[in-house]
Amino acid sequence: MMSATFPGATLVRRAMALGCALVAVVVLYALAAKPVHAVTLTVNSTADPGTGGCNSTECTLREAINVSNGLPTSETINFAIPDNPAIAGPEVKTISPSSQLPPITDNVTIDGYTQAGAVANTAITNTNSAVLKIELSGRRPNGSRLAASGLTIQASSCLIKGLAIDRFGQHGVVIKSTSNTLAGNFIGIDPGGTLDRGNGGDGVRIESSDNLIGGPANAAQNIISGNDDNGVFVDGEVTTVSGNVISNNHIGTDADAEEDVGNSDNGVHVFFAPGVVVGGAWRERGGARRGEQRDRGRQHHLRQQR
Repeated sequence: MMSATFPGATLVRRAMALGCALVAVVVLYALAAKPVHAVTLTVNSTADPGTGGCNSTECTLREAINVSNGLPTSETINFAIPDNPAIAGPEVKTISPSSQLPPITDNVTIDGYTQAGAVANTAITNTNSAVLKIELSGRRPNGSRLAASGLTIQASSCLIKGLAIDRFGQHGVVIKSTSNTLAGNFIGIDPGGTLDRGNGGDGVRIESSDNLIGGPANAAQNIISGNDDNGVFVDGEVTTVSGNVISNNHIGTDADAEEDVGNSDNGVHVFFAPGVVVGGAWRERGGARRGEQRDRGRQHHLRQQR
């Protein structure tokens, strides 16, 4: 049996083949693309560890981090923890982990400012006007501190903002990967920005490159005070660490930069880590701020070892 042919049949077949190939390329590209903040997880409970899921019935911070770590996308973790109707106004929600929270291993934004009543800093003077409503506390029921760090970041390009992180037995935040940002957090001080609630180690411990602690925006200012070791420790002893920026923060003071809430060791300790910017040009925005970038409770505010 002979196959039928007609003028232009070869061109038609070639066009169809090219069309199929283009469709396949588009499908493969769509599957390979990683959407930015494609998934939003909402923490609605202060419990820990939780029941294991993360849904509208219950989603704890631990569960949200675990779910985020398992997704191939960039996630946002928001907060919508219900208020106690017996308390007037939005109250601070305290999350007290029963054990070390899982390390963050996937790109994520954790945004404490999404909790009702929370407001980022807008002040251009010494006063930090931020109102924080999410506290991550290592204080155990017997008053001791949990032998753990508050958050450990092992992924790149994460953003942590709007959290009070205090009273952990180890460090407030440990950063082990590159290009992460801490903005608008209170670390080692209470959510009201006045009381010493120090962590047992460093407020922020950096063991990687190109991270930003603070930033030029008023809302990015961190308060890092009251910790038992350094406010910020940049540790380049074991791995190559460079290019970190620590700018526009109150370190070793209360939120208003008026009272000493000193870190027990140095405000900022740079250890074999070249190219670290402390303060820098960003510090000049709106004029230098009293107490910024220093531990007012110590004689030696910045210690650098090479």
